[in-house]
Amino acid sequence: MKKNPSLLFLSHPLIFKMINLSPKKQWISLIFLLFIILIFCGFNYFSLHKKQLLLVDDLQQYSQQLEHQKKITATLRKKNTSKLLTPEIGRALVPINQYINRITSSHMRLIFSQWEMHESPVLSLSLQGYFNNLHLFLTALLKEFPQLQLGDLSILKVKNDDEDFSIKVDILLLLNLKEE
Repeated sequence: MKKNPSLLFLSHPLIFKMINLSPKKQWISLIFLLFIILIFCGFNYFSLHKKQLLLVDDLQQYSQQLEHQKKITATLRKKNTSKLLTPEIGRALVPINQYINRITSSHMRLIFSQWEMHESPVLSLSLQGYFNNLHLFLTALLKEFPQLQLGDLSILKVKNDDEDFSIKVDILLLLNLKEE
């Protein structure tokens, strides 16, 4: 005779012993088994609940950081729009750059020239040459472009006789486009 596969678990020795126990012991065993299952489910629930709370805290932290970064980005964008190279500034910079390149080629050596866009554009220049040529250069430049203001001037005397210059100069010029 073939055994029914769904009833095979009843042939297990532990199940067989449970069936042969007195009803009182069966109830106690069943309650104990349910208690173990309940403890396992409760432990699992509290573990998952703790993970959920941690994830919620992380999510709140990340959302606060995101809001903070959005505020910073908005502030930077707002400040950046005021510092963009406008056509008015561009029209003012081109003749200044052309004049500086033309005048330095004959009097001094231009090492570095860069515009930085701040509240008003700032031109950083680094030159090499002689003091008399620097005097002529600055006088001519500031006379030709009165909207330029000298912001900083640093002169370093070079003691090397092999060089074809006697000074190194760093200049900061501010471009004032506002009508007074």
